[in-house]
Amino acid sequence: MAASIFDDKLVEPNESQMQTTLGDTYELYQEIRSFIKKTSKEFTPEWKHYGKSSGWLLKLYSGKRNVLFVLPCDGYLKTSFIFGVKAVDAVMNSTIPDKHKTALNNARKYAEGRGLQIEVQSWEDVDTVKELIKIKLAN
Repeated sequence: MAASIFDDKLVEPNESQMQTTLGDTYELYQEIRSFIKKTSKEFTPEWKHYGKSSGWLLKLYSGKRNVLFVLPCDGYLKTSFIFGVKAVDAVMNSTIPDKHKTALNNARKYAEGRGLQIEVQSWEDVDTVKELIKIKLAN
């Protein structure tokens, strides 16, 4: 089964499907999108299908720069970031919860940086994601 709840390669997800799938957390998803739109000069969402193991992911861009991935799940969503060296340092010096700093510090290092995934199920999670978006855009 794919990580995303949307796994049919032939059917690109739409907002109606997102609202149905996310349920009460759809409002949290909308807030994240709205925040990037307000914060970024050039906001672009793009659905991508990465294969059977991932399914459909929503990439949110600022211009040509990937800010984060949104992974739709049943009743909630996950966000995924890739941070370069400067951004990792900024995260470590930020006010985000220590559990996320630890996860980022322990993440495998790739050429493009380290990954961090956040499950979004509450407004507190949205605040964390917003802080990470600010860091990503600044670094």
